[in-house]
Amino acid sequence: MIDHVTSIPSVLIPVKELIKVCREEGVNKVFVDGAHGIGCVDVDMKEMAADFYTSTLNKWFFCPPVAAILYFRKSSEVYDLHHPVVSHEYGNGFPIESAWIGTRDYSAQLVVPQALEFVNRFEGGIEGIKKRNHKAVGEMG
Repeated sequence: MIDHVTSIPSVLIPVKELIKVCREEGVNKVFVDGAHGIGCVDVDMKEMAADFYTSTLNKWFFCPPVAAILYFRKSSEVYDLHHPVVSHEYGNGFPIESAWIGTRDYSAQLVVPQALEFVNRFEGGIEGIKKRNHKAVGEMG
């Protein structure tokens, strides 16, 4: 597992380069913890070439804390990946197995479209926010 952006002291880790080194050293699965990544820095899953990437949407997209994403690269091994709590959907693939795991509050996931709409109201959307944040950090430094 590799952090994408550390919490403290907010260091951007060169994940693309580290993943390349991992592959050269025979590591066949790389998981990137991008909790601070999405909305803070540009994230290109294909270019990064991580097998798994997760990020929260509460940091930069103003969603409830449990709203998150999990990306995994397509491969034949992905079909052996299962949600830890599965009911009648077992064997139908990770996304379907994860979609309904019983009684729980889905409101955090349901607000994501409205949160993205809200972010896009700012000048430049998320790109504008990132640019203004970067400029402000430079001025504070």
